[in-house]
Amino acid sequence: MTAGRVTMDRQYALDAAELAQGYTLACRARPESDRIGLDFDS
Repeated sequence: MTAGRVTMDRQYALDAAELAQGYTLACRARPESDRIGLDFDS
């Protein structure tokens, strides 16, 4: 995420450390803000 806010539905791919680092699965994310920004190359 480079902009905006999302919540993530239940997922089984990321562990607690990755979630704490802010990783998000775009395929499981639901927007909470009007606009979001994603960067798939970082």
